[in-house]
Amino acid sequence: MERALVLDKRAGTLAIQACRALARRGYRVDIFGMDGSIAFNSKYCSRSLALPFWEPQRVADCLKQIFAATRYDAIYLCNEEILAIIPLLESVPAALPIPEAPAIRTLLSKHETLDRVRQHGVPAPFTVVPKDEKEAQEAAREMKLPFLIKGERGDNGKNLRMVRNLRSLAPLYREIARIEEPYGGRPALQQIVKGQAYSVGGLFHQGRPLRLCAHRKLLTYPRDGGVTVKGVTERPDQLLEETGKAFAAFQYTGLGHAEFIRDQNDGDFKFIEINPRVWGSIGIAEHAGVDLYGAYHELVAGRPVAQNLDYREGIVYHRFSAEMQLIAESPARLPGFLKDAINPRVTSDFCWSDLGPYVAAIRSRYSHRKPGASSLQVIELDRAARQ
Repeated sequence: MERALVLDKRAGTLAIQACRALARRGYRVDIFGMDGSIAFNSKYCSRSLALPFWEPQRVADCLKQIFAATRYDAIYLCNEEILAIIPLLESVPAALPIPEAPAIRTLLSKHETLDRVRQHGVPAPFTVVPKDEKEAQEAAREMKLPFLIKGERGDNGKNLRMVRNLRSLAPLYREIARIEEPYGGRPALQQIVKGQAYSVGGLFHQGRPLRLCAHRKLLTYPRDGGVTVKGVTERPDQLLEETGKAFAAFQYTGLGHAEFIRDQNDGDFKFIEINPRVWGSIGIAEHAGVDLYGAYHELVAGRPVAQNLDYREGIVYHRFSAEMQLIAESPARLPGFLKDAINPRVTSDFCWSDLGPYVAAIRSRYSHRKPGASSLQVIELDRAARQ
């Protein structure tokens, strides 16, 4: 039986989706993440590699031992904090195809990524990266309200704040600056682009797309702009063209995802960011007929992968965990969610045969205790690291 490893610090919904998809394809799946993560409760998780700490060098040492002890046929990266640790390894297994080290350094900075992509002819929003709060105050005079304060790192909109009036600029800027301080990041001010949000994910080899799937976001969490709650696959030619240019700018290899907004003023697709990893809405690709995992397996095995950019349009998809977050904040969404849940034309990432992660997430939310599975296995190197 072939063996896969899923790397996800939080071992949440991304790890769960990858684990289920791989198990359906006959893989034995190990998940690496923080102790207490809900993905360890999935019945498809063969072995949990759980860490009680998160210190980059110690995590890198654990990964070295894991790679030395077990041969994996495919390794899936689901978290940028793990990507930041990869350069600390002397070597990376062939089962984990990733961009070259200089490209990784750039991709870990949303600001540098935007600059690189813009240099390759991809439209992007007006963005300023001030040196400090004083420069931020000066730059704000050139922005139209509302605008965004955007962290240099952070996924799922965690380091993103909206400035609706200039009085709120200073406290919001300081908040993001504090979050960015551990890695020396600088908050940016970014003009909001009004229009429809789009998400494009795929598999790439040296900047060339091998598989793609794009969708328009129908609902997001947070509502003002965030992860896909509900989307529908579409195929705008310009969107796919701009996506190709963005990943070619890094000679990108591996699974990756990009966000765009179609500007309602000029119709252009404006680049927002690249997520150099497995992405939250990856499940829509399978429903649209795109086998990302099979092509990825061929790529890591060193076999040629023919380009196939076909996918079905009009596939509607919603994400259960994101729906729950949205409903908790906006209960008015509940009737719409129930209607989608019983509509056979709306596909979903919910899995009736694997309820363990949902139960663990609910228990964690209301009991304020870390969820854990009775079958949780912490490998010897983790116990050694504790001492």
